[in-house]
Amino acid sequence: MESKFASSSSIVFIVVVFFFLCSTQTTISLQTNTIFNATVAQDGSGNYKHINDAIAAAPMHISVTNRYYIRVKPGVYSEYVVVGEEKTNIALIGDDATTTKITGNRSNAIGFGTPQSATMTVDGEGFIGQSLTIENSAPINSGQAVALNNNANHSAFYKCIFMGYQDTLLANTNSQFYKNCEISGTVDFIFGFASAVFQDCGIYVRRLSPANVITANGGKPNPASTNFGFSFQNCTINVAPELRSRKKEVKAFLGRPWQNYATVVFMESYLDEIVLPEGWTWCCNNTILMFAEYNNRGPGANTSRRAKLSGYKVFQSAAEATPFTVSKLIDGDSWIPQTGIPYRGGLNSV
Repeated sequence: MESKFASSSSIVFIVVVFFFLCSTQTTISLQTNTIFNATVAQDGSGNYKHINDAIAAAPMHISVTNRYYIRVKPGVYSEYVVVGEEKTNIALIGDDATTTKITGNRSNAIGFGTPQSATMTVDGEGFIGQSLTIENSAPINSGQAVALNNNANHSAFYKCIFMGYQDTLLANTNSQFYKNCEISGTVDFIFGFASAVFQDCGIYVRRLSPANVITANGGKPNPASTNFGFSFQNCTINVAPELRSRKKEVKAFLGRPWQNYATVVFMESYLDEIVLPEGWTWCCNNTILMFAEYNNRGPGANTSRRAKLSGYKVFQSAAEATPFTVSKLIDGDSWIPQTGIPYRGGLNSV
């Protein structure tokens, strides 16, 4: 009698859960077992056909313990996505970055810094982007054409592809993390004022001549602040796939200072032969900077002929490089575990 009652109760429980999930229009990802609050699909099989509609319908000021998950089914979404400041702790997750693309075609004629000037603008704290391509398809000579404008504190992107030419990725403010992403461009295509770590990312240049410039760090908003800058750990610097047959014609600088107190570190990364012996270049008459390299590898990693810039250094010890790790630079141990994204808090060699 007891076993029969338990079996009946289990059936009732399953039925109740099923109807609850249906009533809240929740879908379950078979790939990740993530329970999604909403699904975007161009073919009408989801709750929304447009990403912006799903974001607009999400609750405001969501806590990190109640993160709101939006699945984006495969397709090319031609829209300018905006995640407002009030839309906190939203996760936008595609099935695969190669099949789920958000694309726009706008250059600086629209106006730098406005949501309309970027394909995607994120202001809501705690945002997660995963398995998405975010592209600004403006032609190569269009000037500034931002794919992602990210202002969100404790934001993270995982297995995403960022495509553009000039100024592809604006890591603008606050603490940010990029893991297993691909970023391509030509001029200053990773730029901004954020404290950001790029871990295990592919950085690809897309111009034959003149030389590409990968980073343009904006400098410290407050010169007295600490834990600031861009850090590239275990990344790969190479040419974009479309230029591989002409690789010998491609050259790149690791970065230039957009403003005083610009801070960029490349460490434990692979630098291909496209990296010029000088490594770094000047910009805008800025004289105060901190560019550094540590324990890199590859034909472009030789530092013996680097430009004689005041503030450039080669770190000689793990102690010098440690402040630019995930755990230290962006205090990642306090918030990245809540995203579910894998990461290394320290150096590879420690």
